[in-house]
Amino acid sequence: MTIVADVTVPTSTIPPGDALRETDTYVEFIRHVPVDGRSHQYLRVTDTADLDAFETAVDDDDRVGELVSIDREASQPLYRIEWEAPPPCPSLHRSDLLIERANGTPDEWIFRIRATDGEPLRAVQRDCHERDVRFNVRRLDRSSPTAISDRYGLTSGQREALVAAFEEGFFEIPRETNLVEIGEKLGVSGQAASERLRRAERRIIRTTVLAESDPPPH
Repeated sequence: MTIVADVTVPTSTIPPGDALRETDTYVEFIRHVPVDGRSHQYLRVTDTADLDAFETAVDDDDRVGELVSIDREASQPLYRIEWEAPPPCPSLHRSDLLIERANGTPDEWIFRIRATDGEPLRAVQRDCHERDVRFNVRRLDRSSPTAISDRYGLTSGQREALVAAFEEGFFEIPRETNLVEIGEKLGVSGQAASERLRRAERRIIRTTVLAESDPPPH
């Protein structure tokens, strides 16, 4: 039986998490086949308030060995990041566990994990617990092999705001609700609801409409 899980860990857990939080940057790890045994990974910047500030913040992280620009001029710049040491929770590298997607946001890392049974997931949870890393299972599907995760890298708050706005008729013409009412539904101010919605909309545009204009990475 295939198990698909959406899990999160705090943004500071994995470099360059601190840089994401400091510069309001979103990234996505790109799957690749390691052939040289080095501790590196490719990542795409899907949204950022300041790319120069992001690069500087990553360079200042002692846990990062090197950040190499592969395609900085693309609408979603591509980098190779090398770590000084493997990130926490090494059980994520188990051969019986597949990480289908990994997105970094200013608030958290979001992983979509697929496994043939529950043991690999329990191993990751134990591993993170032993290292004092908060490991949260956002969604667990034990039956469908095609379970869909939050593919756009939205935070839980952004997704909640987007769903509430849709369900309450915020996007209808004419509108059936307003930001203050959405905020009340979410337990936040109207300003906070507005910010969450704008960030969610920006993320979805970045990862759908704009992403289609980029050529596939080589």
